[in-house]
Amino acid sequence: MMNSSPKTIYIIYSGFFLRGSGVSQHIRQLQKALQRIGFRVVILSLEKLPFCLRYLPHIIQKIVNSVYSPWGYYYRFRFCRLIYRWLFAREIQATQMSSVIFEDIFITFPVKVNALAIIHALQSDNIQHHIVSKKRMERIKKLEARIIDRVNIPIVTVSERYKQSIIRDLSPFADVISKIGVIHLGVDINDYIRDRKKLENDGLLKLVFVGNLEARKNVVFLIDVIKTFMNRFDDKIHLHIIGSGPNKKSLELKVRAEELIPYITFEGRKTHNQVADMLGNYHILLLPSLKESFSYTLLEAKLSGLKTIVNECLDVPDEFCDIRLDLDVQKWAHHIDLLRTQLRSTNSDSESYIIQGLAMKYNSDRMVRDILHYLQS
Repeated sequence: MMNSSPKTIYIIYSGFFLRGSGVSQHIRQLQKALQRIGFRVVILSLEKLPFCLRYLPHIIQKIVNSVYSPWGYYYRFRFCRLIYRWLFAREIQATQMSSVIFEDIFITFPVKVNALAIIHALQSDNIQHHIVSKKRMERIKKLEARIIDRVNIPIVTVSERYKQSIIRDLSPFADVISKIGVIHLGVDINDYIRDRKKLENDGLLKLVFVGNLEARKNVVFLIDVIKTFMNRFDDKIHLHIIGSGPNKKSLELKVRAEELIPYITFEGRKTHNQVADMLGNYHILLLPSLKESFSYTLLEAKLSGLKTIVNECLDVPDEFCDIRLDLDVQKWAHHIDLLRTQLRSTNSDSESYIIQGLAMKYNSDRMVRDILHYLQS
């Protein structure tokens, strides 16, 4: 099989790979799994651009958004597409036995080798901090549908639920149903499977959120949940917020105003390996995001033995979610208390069985096999 496989795989990403994100995590897992089976992996991200061009896409995004929000994102992707094609297309096509994985479908450009485009998220799902009229949102979705319709290489997204969400949003504008497949993401399971942290009868319940502190992640909701829990039940609870981002300062001010500093800790940005080591210290992961297509964070939490509570509207696999709820602080506080009771009596054998099932389905080796099938077909 390996004799017919491409020996070099270029992974193209329009962001900063080293800064960390869900897409960066996917690239990291892909790189490790591909290298294990003998591939050479070349990551082409913004870090690879000449310094004079490296920050220009985001400058363009900010300038355009300041006068015509949120079209800056579209022009950032278009500029990245132009620059990447200009700088890298010739190298890719000159490399023998090469293939390409576009981690952003909106920057795909023609290459005369086998290629695959991935939809991690539509841009229309990531503009919660902009005020966008219904008419303008319809124009954005119509443009996204047209871009996807014009892509002439295989396209996949990262979960079946998110595929159905894309179809609901974009099928009025183009026939995208037959164009999009699904490859579930995966992780190196050895980084996560470990003993679950035991909750003593009178012990402190440790909650955690992991992610970028931006509008889409809706972390402000969790501050209200903690306050509601303490008013209804007790103060034997602590929320750890791992991550950084544009909303960090306003979140810290709200925690101070609500007098919750002893109960909420901002851990700051952590590396992927640090997060993997830290997850086992907590009991429940909370994810109130307004939109998610897969969520590595949820998978990693489940593999680390945590319980999870998520916003019911998220397009993530059901296996990652112990409880799905609408954004009602009373319901979240109530179910945190219910999970606290369960955690004191959960059968470790049944938990191990669930974790092993996730590990078999969502591991990086399976993910790579699926990707190679697309690239070689």
